[in-house]
Amino acid sequence: MTPSRTVLLIALLVFVASCGDGVHSGNVPNQPLVELRTRFSLDANTHPEENARFALIWEKFTPEMVTCLVDVEKNDKASDREKTGIVLECLRQLAESSSASWVSEGVPIEKNLVEHDIPIFGLPSDEKLHKHDGGMLGYGLLVAYEDGNRNGALDLVKPDATESDDSIIAASLNSRLRQVSFVVYREGELSPLWSFFRYYYHCEQEPTDGFSLVKVAVSFLSDPTCSVTSVGQDSIELVIPEDPDRLGELICEPQPVGSTFPETEPNHEVDCNFFYTLRYDRQPQKYCPSWQVYELVGEHWDWRDSPPDWWECTREQSNGFVLTDAEAPITDNRDSLFSLRNDTEQAILLEDIRVDILFTAPPVIDYSSLGLSCRLGGECLKLSGAGEGDRDFSPGEELLLAEPEDFQLIKAKNIGSEFMVIMMRVHEEDGYRWGEPLTELIWTVQ
Repeated sequence: MTPSRTVLLIALLVFVASCGDGVHSGNVPNQPLVELRTRFSLDANTHPEENARFALIWEKFTPEMVTCLVDVEKNDKASDREKTGIVLECLRQLAESSSASWVSEGVPIEKNLVEHDIPIFGLPSDEKLHKHDGGMLGYGLLVAYEDGNRNGALDLVKPDATESDDSIIAASLNSRLRQVSFVVYREGELSPLWSFFRYYYHCEQEPTDGFSLVKVAVSFLSDPTCSVTSVGQDSIELVIPEDPDRLGELICEPQPVGSTFPETEPNHEVDCNFFYTLRYDRQPQKYCPSWQVYELVGEHWDWRDSPPDWWECTREQSNGFVLTDAEAPITDNRDSLFSLRNDTEQAILLEDIRVDILFTAPPVIDYSSLGLSCRLGGECLKLSGAGEGDRDFSPGEELLLAEPEDFQLIKAKNIGSEFMVIMMRVHEEDGYRWGEPLTELIWTVQ
């Protein structure tokens, strides 16, 4: 069982189903509509064949997702943070039902180059773009792929196929650093579809008419970051993942998703989203996953207090760490909250540790209500019994967490409430900071 860390990261891998209309193969104009500049170096040892190409996979939201996003824009009473939560609910539909509606012409990759200018000669037809109130919006991901059947095109995969003619080598998606780049096309009035980018990815700047490049990064350490530039101002980085097979879903045709009522025990490995949601592949022998999603709470049921006997997802992913409530009296000072004991066999550099305490809003975490974040050296996180010069959180030691000055009376205000406690190791790479979750624990305020 492999737990997925949070709903907020799903969007980095949601572009996984397609509508099956195939690859564009009609006549194209002599002059490209736009040229996309990308940095990408093909590994000749890994992909020595002369059939590597670039393509742009255009995505389309389902009608249900569009309706959900239109309702977000119409909700004048909700704050921006509340709209973020609503978009998260819309995202639960997107994660299982987005569709790759069209693929651009394949462009050969010159293997001796690092920087490439990729011509895009055509757009999807109008019905493949989202049209609303006189405006139109579309978006897609840039990929590099092996043209296995050498037909010059990136072919979509049928649900019953056991293999794919083509394979994705790289994409404008970095799942390790949780970064993704989109190519966005806009005409006229801004579509309500943009509310997904505005509230989910915090894209405050709007795309202009024509082509734009949208770069976003999702991190446990802060709100998502987003930049919107014209295509000519920036380049797109293509990333070869450690597990390229994960990108195969990008070219899969859509499959229906069954009821989310947990009625049948899964007979395959499941993927958990904390305690309340799991999914599994109904046809693991096929190339394209056929996801079945189960939720403990739905419109007409709530099994959170009595899940089925076969429910594999646990409330916590302790990974060798133990949380103990401090049971401290409530005062006007910085009350002790709880301790975290390291029962693993690994020491962790103290300066890399960060602990977040989040309000939970089943079945997803409400990231609009962050509770508390602590780093060593502040008033809220201390190492028990640490000696001078001690730089490690070693096996057997405890971290003590207390209220910071700006978060008084957390216990008095929230007796009986549950919080998600996430301890992370902070990494920094190429100027980008991101958190690797080490443990996810439930803290119930006593």
